[in-house]
Amino acid sequence: MSNKLKRKAKKKTFDFGEYTISLPSGTMLESFIKYTAEEPWNIDRVTDFLDAHSARVRKKVEKNQSFSQQEMDEMYEFGEYFLDQYTDEEGCLDQEIADCYDEMPFILRVISSYFDYQEEIAKTEALSSLSDVELKEAGILRDKILSAGDSLLISGLVSGEIVSMVLLDFIMQDPEKAAEYREDLLFDCAIMIYEGGFLVVDVIDDEKTKIFGVAGLEPGKWRSMSKEELEQVVCSDEDGNPVPLDSGEEFVDFADMVKE
Repeated sequence: MSNKLKRKAKKKTFDFGEYTISLPSGTMLESFIKYTAEEPWNIDRVTDFLDAHSARVRKKVEKNQSFSQQEMDEMYEFGEYFLDQYTDEEGCLDQEIADCYDEMPFILRVISSYFDYQEEIAKTEALSSLSDVELKEAGILRDKILSAGDSLLISGLVSGEIVSMVLLDFIMQDPEKAAEYREDLLFDCAIMIYEGGFLVVDVIDDEKTKIFGVAGLEPGKWRSMSKEELEQVVCSDEDGNPVPLDSGEEFVDFADMVKE
């Protein structure tokens, strides 16, 4: 039997001036779960945890100190859990928590930036893995979609991932933003064509919003969605109950909207 004494893990203590809190040991996620175990929706405890780590992370950022890979991994793990538990389907922070802040807590902004960074890496790797022929096919579809109108709302499901994109005319007038959105749409088109899925496009117009869709049903091929397929996707709520199409909207064929 070893005679070595195991040192008890220390709690992390944070001084907020008016009061001090001690957080349990472990990774960031483990500490959060322990700290909120009895009352996961105790807003004071949730915000205390966010404030403590916001202060810690802000201090490092202000001193131009870099984060270790372990720190980034812990923040990523915590971020995934926190967003799953405390945000809605659109990614908006729970209102009770949001009401405690004038802006998004600093720790969540840092984590969100890291999520974006990881997503960009994944997109770059995915696009670089495509052949010239595959990339060209995705580019053709992307350009056809963009030719349908100046203001587009794009949604769908691509390789199991939800797609949501808002391309308004004034946004696309910004060269940097336009390039970013074009690359994002190129990625979505490529994954849809070669891994499956669908994209539904709302073309915003003063008179009537025109809706069309494209689907990738087998690797390397895509086609326009029929009116019946669009109805299944668009004209139903979260529970699958039928919802009538708005009078200001109409389904159209993709080919009728494309400008060659």
